[in-house]
Amino acid sequence: MREEYRVEGLPEPLSHYTDAVRAGGLLFVSGIVPVDEAGQLVGGEDVVAQATRVFESLRLVLAAAG
Repeated sequence: MREEYRVEGLPEPLSHYTDAVRAGGLLFVSGIVPVDEAGQLVGGEDVVAQATRVFESLRLVLAAAG
């Protein structure tokens, strides 16, 4: 069984991509970049702010997938 996840608070993925896919007992996460919901870069040149946004986005995906 294959289940796709689109997560509120993340930008719309490009093309046919999705935020995560569960297949069997595995969860595949891809395309997490330091942008806000509108697709704008977060933190400018601040790599700590960018990393913080990436981990927050990952948290949202993992929470959505349970």
